[in-house]
Amino acid sequence: MLKLDADHEEAHLGVGHVKVDGAWRSKSDARARELWKGKLEDMQSEFQGRPWALVAPVKTEYCDVKCSSTKDVEEKYVAFLAKALFPVYDAAFPQSKFKWHHQENGKIFLFANVGQFREYMLVPPGMGGFFNPETNEVYTFHGSFGIRGTTLHVLAHECCHVYQWKITKEMSACPTWLLEGMATYFGDGAKFRFSFRDKTSEFKASAIAIEPPYDRVILLKRFLQSDRWYPLDKLIVHPHFAFGGEYYSYGWLAVYWCMDGQKYGAHKGEGRKLLDEYLLHVTELTTKGGFDNPKHLQAEAEVFKGLVTKHLGKSLSAFDEELKRFIRELRLDPIGTWDRTNRRWKGLGLVLTAPVGFSVVDQKDMEAGEVAAFALPAREYPRISVWAQSNDFLARVDEKLLPRWVDGLYEVEGEKEIRKIEGGTWSEGAVEAVFKGKRQSAVQQTMRKGQGQQEQQDDSHATDSFSRVKDHPERIS
Repeated sequence: MLKLDADHEEAHLGVGHVKVDGAWRSKSDARARELWKGKLEDMQSEFQGRPWALVAPVKTEYCDVKCSSTKDVEEKYVAFLAKALFPVYDAAFPQSKFKWHHQENGKIFLFANVGQFREYMLVPPGMGGFFNPETNEVYTFHGSFGIRGTTLHVLAHECCHVYQWKITKEMSACPTWLLEGMATYFGDGAKFRFSFRDKTSEFKASAIAIEPPYDRVILLKRFLQSDRWYPLDKLIVHPHFAFGGEYYSYGWLAVYWCMDGQKYGAHKGEGRKLLDEYLLHVTELTTKGGFDNPKHLQAEAEVFKGLVTKHLGKSLSAFDEELKRFIRELRLDPIGTWDRTNRRWKGLGLVLTAPVGFSVVDQKDMEAGEVAAFALPAREYPRISVWAQSNDFLARVDEKLLPRWVDGLYEVEGEKEIRKIEGGTWSEGAVEAVFKGKRQSAVQQTMRKGQGQQEQQDDSHATDSFSRVKDHPERIS
């Protein structure tokens, strides 16, 4: 009967269907939708938040926190910072060795949503947070970023600067490659064994692991392949005001090699000794604005070169070659799996079907920020890339957050076909699809080579600290 009349009431009731919002659904589907509706209302309340002026800061041992989301969200961020994150910094660089030159607490400002963040702080789209070294303040918002980043990752990056502020006499005297390398090490590399939705008792320093950040590693591999490597002797004298996105990856590599290279057999502990001695040296520097002073940076470069020779027995150029070898051989876990028979890629809750003639792009040839990519055999372009974008939500991986699914056609070299993506479709160049979790996915065809040679940079966290904001040069994002 339902085949003849899709809205036949008695037939629907006969098979156990119920009517919800004007549509017939199974009871299990109706219950799931009702459950999701309640969760969505809770999250909408989180992002509506409380009036900023009426929120009082919460004091902790390491920082003072002001959050304009709900009280429950505020409690979770306070617990995360006090019980998990700052103890991780303290364990890696303990006060017994790296004494605090400043005792004042850092101030962490967490806005309820991205709109409030931009309105109050006058920041452009794409920025997820920043640190102000003049006032020892971090600004960010309750949300999510890129493939798998959340506000927790933003805080892991930016609050590292708060910790650096504590252990340095003059933070702006420290070379930016070191400051940002450390922040990227903790921020991009953080893997949390707890969810933001878990009980705060689960927020522990022991539940935070540091791993190689996927997008940073992919970007460095791309630079190696294209012979665009930025040498170490230039990195260590690169001024703060010109420290753009790609340099964070190089800074991370130098710090990660020293901190964790021993696990890969890259050294036997001498890398950590090198980093510790140089960090102890820079924490005593007092030249205000030294990270933009060429003479100061050159003097610091000579100190670092000397320590490289002392601890590694190598020249700076030889150390640079070792970093190249390390990143070339570093293996990453794949994001998804590729079924050649059915021409399907699965990962992060997405199911993608490759167009006729296209194959999945190998991981080593991926661009920073790509979730998946398809290209013609032996050709890099035309290329179909799947990117992750912020949707300002936090949720578990089994929840769907995108309220609308897009239907349409995607054209590849004159061929028109519908490409199913988890209930949505690819549509005319840029499409929103469903990520089972906290992401949207944008599908786009990238430029052909020759139309634009600039490498697209990852802004999955949008927290490259010390990046400048127009009219606000003191900001460190």
